[in-house]
Amino acid sequence: MDILDGIEDGIPDPGPDPFAGRDDQDELLVRFVDGRRLEGTLMRVAGMSFMQVKDGSLTGRAEGPFDPASIASVTVLRTRQEVFAERYERQRGDPVPGHLVRTREGYEARLERLAKAAAYAEEPRRRRQIRAQFEDVAEEIALAKTKRTWMLAVASWYRYSNQEPTKVDLSGGCMTTAMTFQRPRPQDFDPDPKVRRARVPVPAHVVADPLSTWNMLRALRSFGYNARASVLGEVTWDAAGLLVDFPGGREKGRFSVDGKRDGSGAMTWTCYWDGNGTATDDRRRIRCQNGAEFQTFRNILAYGTLTPGYVGKGETGSRVDLLVDEPQAVEAWLAERASGTVLRKLARETDVGWHVVVVLADAEAAASFRESWRYEIATDERIRERRRELRDRRNDASASPVP
Repeated sequence: MDILDGIEDGIPDPGPDPFAGRDDQDELLVRFVDGRRLEGTLMRVAGMSFMQVKDGSLTGRAEGPFDPASIASVTVLRTRQEVFAERYERQRGDPVPGHLVRTREGYEARLERLAKAAAYAEEPRRRRQIRAQFEDVAEEIALAKTKRTWMLAVASWYRYSNQEPTKVDLSGGCMTTAMTFQRPRPQDFDPDPKVRRARVPVPAHVVADPLSTWNMLRALRSFGYNARASVLGEVTWDAAGLLVDFPGGREKGRFSVDGKRDGSGAMTWTCYWDGNGTATDDRRRIRCQNGAEFQTFRNILAYGTLTPGYVGKGETGSRVDLLVDEPQAVEAWLAERASGTVLRKLARETDVGWHVVVVLADAEAAASFRESWRYEIATDERIRERRRELRDRRNDASASPVP
């Protein structure tokens, strides 16, 4: 038997909850028994009911908890769903003209239009409303935050410049800001999530170009260089900003490498030392540039996957190196007699003429090519001969001294 049985606690029954069945954020009108009226938003904290009442201040004031016996009636002015719907419309304002076509091209076009409208909006409130519309469309395709930031920043950039911006332009050279930008890919706008996540195949022209970004990364890594995208750079099929550490780590050498296609469609690569400019750093740079690894590094930037000593995974073929005056003649010969068997080719101007490198898949075609160009094969003897020929030409072209 409980010793408390039969003893009354003296606490009266609180009665039914007048806010039962109501949701948080509902706007209510509460009438009290004493005639008072209270209009506000319902809040529930630790099982108790409060009202958030507007009083002209920034945050308003909270009223409650309430004695159920003091409340005469509770009237719903607006439900939680109605409040959220009104808030949603107020945050987005009037829709930007145009409609959304739910295709890859349609999503990209709509996002670009909204980003441009936000960039040209004069009032800050209207700019926030258009950005909210932009976020709604981006959420449908789960576009990454960094790529949304890129599209909004590019739209603002085009207000003042017609030149296509880079990550350095958008970030102002700040590495912290640059980490918030990433250029979106075409497949990022596809409505199918499987397509967005799928690995993109490398285009055929990129595979065939020995100096393409894809092949340059393969060549650098095959020789032991740690090549990756720099924070301020991008890596695309037609351009790249890389950070390359020499074998052995940053202490052995670090270079920033930039690659881009020129007007003729050929990839060109340039490098510069990535250091702090101190005396110790200058000594490290000089020591690095006098080493054999730096010469190999320069050869890779000049020839890519055609660098002597490079061995690609699963690649076969016969390589032929020529020294000629006109690479167009070699191009014509290949088009006429070895069409379809050329895996890679590259023509680069040097101090002894044009160095033409050709990799042929067919051994018979390679043998025929060597036979037809046997006098132009780039051997050490041929290089010395070319230097003598060029020296003689310069001597013949010089003016005779006046007696």
